Amino acid sequence: MDWLGSLLSGIGDAIGNAFTSIWDTLTSSIWDLLIEWIYNAIYSAIADFFTLMGQMGAEFFDLPWIAACLRFFYLFGWGMFIAGLVVAVFDTAIEYQSMGRFNIKRQVMPFLYGFLAVNLFTTVPVRLYTFCITLQNTFSKELTGVFAGYMGSTTSVAEVALSAIQVLSGMPSIFNLR
Repeated sequence: MDWLGSLLSGIGDAIGNAFTSIWDTLTSSIWDLLIEWIYNAIYSAIADFFTLMGQMGAEFFDLPWIAACLRFFYLFGWGMFIAGLVVAVFDTAIEYQSMGRFNIKRQVMPFLYGFLAVNLFTTVPVRLYTFCITLQNTFSKELTGVFAGYMGSTTSVAEVALSAIQVLSGMPSIFNLR
């Protein structure tokens, strides 16, 4: 009868080991998903925070007195452009009458530069700033998703940290103050 006890004990141990293995796999998966969720939540919140901070800077240009200053410089630029255009026309006429030559490139290129400068003076920097804020938020969220997906794979957090250390150790030190 001793053999029956050993058989039942062996079957009990096999079932216990199976449940332990399943429990370890299940808790490991749940733990990995929880860590990935926490990681996504924290870094998405940080990305959103910096985006909101940047958007506050972009909303600065929507204030009435800032818009008035930008409008003033826009109109001032057009006034300077028109004055420069008048001077260029008179300069060309005087040069043609006195020397008999006419250099179209010498007169058209400053006109083109002035026209582009006046048109791009107030709108492009503001639009570029808001575009950079949007781009920063997009990159932050996408990089968070990439690293979260990397962490959710079969690699562990320690392997990700070691990979980061290897990448950073290969870079030249920008904080070396010697």
